[in-house]
Amino acid sequence: MLKLQWIAEVTQRQSSCFVNSKSWVRIPPSAQYNIDTWGSTMYNECVNSKRKGSLAVGEAVAYFIKDGITVLVPISDCDKYDLAIDEKGIIKRVQCKYSSDREKSGAFIIDLRTFGGYREKTYHTKYLKDAFDYLFIYCSNGDKYLIPSEKVLGKSQLAVGIKSWNEFKC
Repeated sequence: MLKLQWIAEVTQRQSSCFVNSKSWVRIPPSAQYNIDTWGSTMYNECVNSKRKGSLAVGEAVAYFIKDGITVLVPISDCDKYDLAIDEKGIIKRVQCKYSSDREKSGAFIIDLRTFGGYREKTYHTKYLKDAFDYLFIYCSNGDKYLIPSEKVLGKSQLAVGIKSWNEFKC
């Protein structure tokens, strides 16, 4: 609560800007005086996609550890999966995704492609068959999904929060 009070004070003093250790971030007018919007609106507007991905990995680690499953985290950041779990002696790879993007229906959109490139050229590719064993999705509303890879491979996007994926909700 103290952090939220500090944010409110900084917001009023600094002409609608929030100061963190690395940069200035513009706070939308709706969040300036309503601190309750921080969790949904502010996090999604103030944090880059890499940080959102880290949040999804953290939620996945917590989810598996609560179930008594050993979690293994790769040292490098160049694999097609974010972590691995030890299910009774069998290692399974887990790709983690965060989503705050919603359709008009209210479903969360998850992009199932990898992006890369450089200044003049960018590209995207779909995940290959052996890239991961499970897809863990963490949505900005707190919903979590654990979906076997064979259910999502070959797709470019996925919409969760609708009936067709509820069987995989954690």
